[in-house]
Amino acid sequence: MTRNKWSLQMKILVAVVSMAAVFAAIAGVIYGISASNKEDILVIPVSDADYGSEDDYSNTIDGRVTTGSSQSVLYDPDKPIVKIQVKKGARVQKGSPLILYDSQQAAEELEQKELDVRSVEVGLKRAQRTLDTLNAVQQLVVPEEEEEPEDEEETEEGGSIEKEDEDTAKAPADGEDASADESNESAAESEDPEAGAAEDGAEDTGPDLSDYQPGEVVYVDNAGEVYSAVELRKAKIEAENEIRSLTTDLAEANANLAAAQKAVADDTVTSTLDGVVTQVNNPKKKNLEAGEVVITVSTFEGFFVETALNEWTLGTVDIGSKIYVKSWHSGKVYPAKITDISPYASPELAQHYSDDETDDSYYPMTARIEKDNVKLSDGDSVEVSLTKPEEYEGDEDEKDPIYLYKAFVVNEGGKKYVYKADENGKLIKQELEVTGQETETYIVTGGITEDDYIAFPYSEGVREGANTVEGEIDDLYEDYY
Repeated sequence: MTRNKWSLQMKILVAVVSMAAVFAAIAGVIYGISASNKEDILVIPVSDADYGSEDDYSNTIDGRVTTGSSQSVLYDPDKPIVKIQVKKGARVQKGSPLILYDSQQAAEELEQKELDVRSVEVGLKRAQRTLDTLNAVQQLVVPEEEEEPEDEEETEEGGSIEKEDEDTAKAPADGEDASADESNESAAESEDPEAGAAEDGAEDTGPDLSDYQPGEVVYVDNAGEVYSAVELRKAKIEAENEIRSLTTDLAEANANLAAAQKAVADDTVTSTLDGVVTQVNNPKKKNLEAGEVVITVSTFEGFFVETALNEWTLGTVDIGSKIYVKSWHSGKVYPAKITDISPYASPELAQHYSDDETDDSYYPMTARIEKDNVKLSDGDSVEVSLTKPEEYEGDEDEKDPIYLYKAFVVNEGGKKYVYKADENGKLIKQELEVTGQETETYIVTGGITEDDYIAFPYSEGVREGANTVEGEIDDLYEDYY
């Protein structure tokens, strides 16, 4: 298959996989298999899924050879230093404390972030209770208005008397003390607790329906609040929107809390290597700017390369990843293993590497050349590449890495796997050795070979033990031609 055809097909797969739908939703259409083979899982050669190294112009940068490795702790004005634990010339071991930061500010930040989380949680619970109340409303039909009864009573003879006459008729006779009767009535009411309750109950006339028309269907919550159908729906939408907003706020608050917890935990900087303290600059005695060196620890074993990672390549490699160093003098290329990546960008490196068109950040990085008898000298300028250069001539037993498209890789528990066919044509889960990544690929140096067959892991039916049918990369795109 030609490189151009492979690139076109991979672009199609990139477009498909980049859709908002999950991989499983497109599993049924991502490859063409005949109806008779629906129970078999299509597997393709790894060589077909080897995307090849991407254009690596941004993955190449200058470096300098040293005969020692170093760790530099840079000044951060937002992290006050309580104490510098070492002096220049002191020998330290890996894990030895170098700097103690003031954790009070970090602790105060942590307390505030904890309050932020609790505040959002309270608001979220309140909004959820509101929605629960709205979901539990009772439906009610507004009753017709009743006519008020006339203020009169019938007599035994069928006539009626006015209220005033009735009161007169009930007045005490023969000189009885009316005030005494009133006192007796009051005492009776005070002795009968149900009398007062009855009066109070008489005042509770139920929900206020005066704003609604007779016969109209309304909804009443447990607090007596009345809603029309439109009002209820609007209230639910507002509650649901508030819950969604607060859920997002809670995720952000928890992320900020985690960062604050890490800041408190990182109040001590320790040495990452065995070596000698070669530089100490106390910010209390020197006017340091952000990014300048406070402490440097160096070791003197073997050849090392001091270089940098552009902010756009940060995260594509990690400590232990393999990179390649090319000598400007001899043209030879040597593999090296990354030993340190600074968590802070360096202003000096930004001035050195950036041009007028960019304002990128650069992070100091150190790698150790592990081969002996290299034709390099201390201070040599070299070109550092994050991926293997085409002109690299390594050992005969050193295999070219596989630039495996990320869509074929499963990430679980911090490890990366593929589903490949074993010698019996059954799917097995195979762990990969990954030494880096590019935008669309993982750089795989172990676990699979170009001759293995792998499955698209998000297709329906993919599982360990499933039967497989061998195909080619073209089968993945049958529905698109």
